[in-house]
Amino acid sequence: MPLKDIDHQLIDKFLRGQLDAQEQELFDKKQSDVDFKEELTWRNNSLAVIKKNGRQDLKKKLQLLDKKIEEEKSASQPTPTKVLNINRGRWLTIAATLLILAGMFWWWNLQAPDSEDLFAQYFEPYPNVIAPIVKSDAPELTEVEKAFQTYEKGFYSQAIPLLKKLNTPEAKFYLGVAQLTQGENKDAINHLKFIATQSDNRFQHASQWYLAMAYFKNDQPDEANEMLKLIRQNPEHIFYKQAGELVE
Repeated sequence: MPLKDIDHQLIDKFLRGQLDAQEQELFDKKQSDVDFKEELTWRNNSLAVIKKNGRQDLKKKLQLLDKKIEEEKSASQPTPTKVLNINRGRWLTIAATLLILAGMFWWWNLQAPDSEDLFAQYFEPYPNVIAPIVKSDAPELTEVEKAFQTYEKGFYSQAIPLLKKLNTPEAKFYLGVAQLTQGENKDAINHLKFIATQSDNRFQHASQWYLAMAYFKNDQPDEANEMLKLIRQNPEHIFYKQAGELVE
C-alpha cells in the first residue's frame, strides 16, 4: 500500500533528528508497517552510501594534497623549514575548507529539499466537488459534468480543453490544478492567481494554496513563500496547517 505524505514527513524528520514527542510515538507505531519500514531502511541505506562516497572522495582529495606538499618540500632543500611551514599552513587551510564544504553539502541535502521535492511531497489534486461522479441512468452528460468527471477520473490532459470551454471561475480553478499535473506551470499560475484574489469565490483559499504549489513547481520558491505567509495570516484558512509546515 503506497505511503501517505505524513509517512514521508515522519521519515524525513527522523533522518534530520527533528521528531517531537508526539511524532516519535507515531513513528514508533509505524514500525509495524512493512511498507513504512522498507522505505525507512532504503532511505537510511541510501544516505549511508552517499555519506560514505562523500568521505572517500574527500579522503582522496586530501591524500593528493598531502602528496603534492611532500613533493614541494623535497624540491625546496635550500630553505626546508620555511617551505615546510608555508606548505603545512596551506594544506591545513585547504583541508579545513574542504571539510567545511563537505559538511555544508551534506547538511543542505538533509535540510533543504528543492522546490520540485516540496511540490511532489505536498501536491495532491483538489477533489471534484462541482459535478462528482454518481451512478445515474442519464443518457448523456452535460458539458459541465463531462469536464469535471473527466478531471475526477484523473484524465487531466483530456479535462483541460473541456474546462477551458466552460470559462467560469470554478472551471478556471480546476483548470489551473489540472495544468499543474501536466507541467503547464505558467498557465496554471495565471488561472490560479486570478481566483486567489477573489474574496467572494468559494475556491479562493484553495487557489492560494495551489498557487504556492505552482510557484514551487515553476522553481519560484520566493513567490511560493510569500503566498504561504499570506495563508498563515488567516488561522481559519483551510490550508493553514500545511502552509505552516512548509514555511518552517
